[in-house]
This record gives sequence, C-alpha cells and structure tokens, in this order.
Amino acid sequence: LLKRFDANNLLPNAYLLYYSYTAVHIEPLQSCADMLKRGFEIALSTGDIQIALINGAQYIQKSLLSGANLSVLKKECDYQMRLIETHFQSMTKMYVLALQETIAMLIAKEVPSNSTLSDQSKELEFSQAIIFNNVIQNFWLGRWERCLYYAERSSASSDIGQLKSIMIIFYGGLSCFRSSRKGASKKSKLPKQAIALMREKGQQSSWNYQSKI
Repeated sequence: LLKRFDANNLLPNAYLLYYSYTAVHIEPLQSCADMLKRGFEIALSTGDIQIALINGAQYIQKSLLSGANLSVLKKECDYQMRLIETHFQSMTKMYVLALQETIAMLIAKEVPSNSTLSDQSKELEFSQAIIFNNVIQNFWLGRWERCLYYAERSSASSDIGQLKSIMIIFYGGLSCFRSSRKGASKKSKLPKQAIALMREKGQQSSWNYQSKI
C-alpha cells in the first residue's frame, strides 16, 4: 500500500516494525535481515538518519543470528558507527557498539581487554540488549557459567515476543547442560522454558526454530 500511494518515506518505519518484531516469528531471519537493510538504505536516501540507524542495528542483529559472515558484519558495524559519530545519534550508539564488540569477539575467539559491555553503568548492565550480547558472547566462547548468569538475570521470560528474549532463553537453557555448576540443569527453569518455547516457535516458523531441541 505504501508503494502504491507513493509513500516511500514511510517504508523504513513499516519495515522496522514488521521485520524486527513480527516477521521474525513467521519468516526466515535471512529475509527479515534483508528487508531491514532495505529500510536502512531507504531511510538514508530520504535523510531520516535516526530511523535508518535503528533499521541498521536490527539488520546487524538479525544477520548475526541467521549466521551471516562475521567479517562482513564487522564492516557493517564500522560503517554504521561512523554514521552515528557523524550525525551524533546517541540513541543507537550503545546498541551498535555492543553488537560490534560481540562480532569482533566471535571473530577473535577471545574476550577483549577493554570490553564495551563491562564498562556500562549499573542501570544498563542488565538491560535486555546488553544481556543479549553477553549471553551470545559467553555461550560461543564456552563460558557456560557466565552465559547462564546473565540469562537467569534477564526479563526474557516475560518478554518472549522479542527475538533477543527468545535467544536468551535458548542459549541459557543450553548453557545449563554444559555448566560445571552442580545440578544447574535441574535447578534452573531455563531448560524447560527453552524446550517449551522452541516447540511453540517451531510450529510458527520451522525455518527459524525447528530442530533446536
């Protein structure tokens, strides 16, 4: 409809809302990432820098979770950070910084000496965005206890409409079984939550969620 009535300036907003929060439950993550990148490009072309960068951050997150090339995503983060600094867009800066650190860490397979996430103020320390990145980082570096620590302190269970909350529960549940903490898989609620959640989401999108349990 927006294209039909020549309302292209509204497309980035529509793409952001649909492909960030609704389509991830029913369409392949790769397709969602592609459309969010399109929203990023359209918003840039119309001069709406703020919406462009929000689309861009969501594009990076969905691409990361869909298994995109990490080196390509690193370059995308670097590009978006230059835009953020040029246009003073503090709203998305911390989110993109966190993703940038996560991607760099996964490439290097080690924790950097000066972590962006560890320097956050106390009120940001357990925000869902920061927890999401900490969970991803620690899981893929094999730091199961740290992954479980952050997953158990998130509010993901009450916010499973968002993809990052689903992933926090999923990776937290897996970490329980890898953790050396005695009885972790029995004491934590995350394994059962993860299994139930993946079964439910698998019925909505077999491409994204089936064969996860």
